[in-house]
Amino acid sequence: MKSLSSELQFLVKVCSRALQKQVGDNLLLPPVPDGGIDWHLFVREVIRHGVIALACEGLQGTTIPQDLLARLNEARRKQHIGMMLLMRELLLLEQQFAAAGIGLIALKGPLMAQHLFGGVGYRMSNDLDILVSAENIHTAQTILYEAGYKLDYFQNPLSPSQIKHLLTATAIHLNFRNQERQIAVELHWRLMVDKQFLPEAMQKTMVARPQTITLPTGQTVDLLAEGDLLLHLC
Repeated sequence: MKSLSSELQFLVKVCSRALQKQVGDNLLLPPVPDGGIDWHLFVREVIRHGVIALACEGLQGTTIPQDLLARLNEARRKQHIGMMLLMRELLLLEQQFAAAGIGLIALKGPLMAQHLFGGVGYRMSNDLDILVSAENIHTAQTILYEAGYKLDYFQNPLSPSQIKHLLTATAIHLNFRNQERQIAVELHWRLMVDKQFLPEAMQKTMVARPQTITLPTGQTVDLLAEGDLLLHLC
């Protein structure tokens, strides 16, 4: 902790306070480090590390200037709206994939935020990461195109032979973008590039045992199981 700047040290304590409050503990206000805080730098660090919602909750009652707190609260509002839009898109895609008989596992993103923190707004994501089996890539691509997405870096949808060639390369996902809705999707068929770190047999085991997350709306989406999720994120 001592190697971190005063602003980052304070940010860690603020986020810890917010997390403790979520589980019913009420930590004391974190003391401002000796030498004070550059509040403008602190706000930039909050935004850079994507912990806006946690910071807003952990900062309640502190001496942060009110104009900067208002700036963070506005950033939190916009982030929450963005994450809600991503979650809505994930649910739509999950329904379309399910109708085609394709299993979909969400990676990271709004579903993980909902699962870990109890709300989609607690993490910041810029896209949706979804995992399908390799044999379903072509069908998944068709569904995404029908939903208004197009491939990045490719002029046209990939043919089955192009996809087959792709599977022999080191690629693990394809990038899609919906220009109208300004949403990007990464379509994964592998979790890691290096098969020495994650052999195919191990990935098959992980994919076969996802946890099903039930949302407040009653809808369900699969997410990697707890230990598998930790392995993937690390």
